[in-house]
Amino acid sequence: MFKKLTIISLILLLNLASMVCTTEPQLRKVIYIGYTLEKPFWSELGKKIKSYAKINGIDIIDLTPPFLPFDKEQTQLMDYALKEKVSALILGLGSPINHTKLNAILDKFKTANIPVILIDTNFPHPAVTAFITSDNLFGARLAGNYIVEKMKKQKNPRALILGGEKMHPNSQLRIQGVAEAFEKEKINYRVTYADWANEKAYNLSKQFLTKDTEFTAVFSCWDPGIIISEAYWRTMNSKQKIIFIGFDGLPQTIELIRLGRIDATIAQNSEKM
Repeated sequence: MFKKLTIISLILLLNLASMVCTTEPQLRKVIYIGYTLEKPFWSELGKKIKSYAKINGIDIIDLTPPFLPFDKEQTQLMDYALKEKVSALILGLGSPINHTKLNAILDKFKTANIPVILIDTNFPHPAVTAFITSDNLFGARLAGNYIVEKMKKQKNPRALILGGEKMHPNSQLRIQGVAEAFEKEKINYRVTYADWANEKAYNLSKQFLTKDTEFTAVFSCWDPGIIISEAYWRTMNSKQKIIFIGFDGLPQTIELIRLGRIDATIAQNSEKM
């Protein structure tokens, strides 16, 4: 009889334990898809997201592609997020954007009532509940004013702008900001487009930063572009001083500023984002 009571008591205790476990809130599952780990901005952002997720009890799954994604890759990863029935999706859009495919997959997120948070690049859609970005125009104006101030010591100032993708809103705003400062001071400048690609940034630097170059300043719409441009210019072994300004605030660029090789960068605060 005693043994039977003991067994019944154990079963009751196990049942109570399972009840306690099931009443605890389930860990929220969120998928993060950055653009690509090839771009340091996205890898830094991913680290911050995972750090905050851990603090706040969120199960974060990072599906950021290691290389530049193919046309369909981001929407395929988003489809996977739908099947996983996540609580939310954090998405860093690639470039260029396939509007048709993105609209179609976001329609599914809206139907499933899964909120989508966009980072860096906006895409208006009812499924998108939040958009987080830096003030690109304000940051570029800071860069433009800084360059203009430093150019006052130059005899014939002229600036080279390494843009991102031609129709990308972030690229347009960053070019606009520095161009306003140049035009106000009647400084000549040339706009080029590297499509956020390191190889194109190198080729443009090679094309325009010859030993007898007329350019006295280079502004890049993203930090990897300015790192590449400055590195190429160093191979010229020229005594001419060129001002180099980036946009991102990556640790690599900040280290080059400390070494006196790059003049400045506009910092995007990945932690606050």
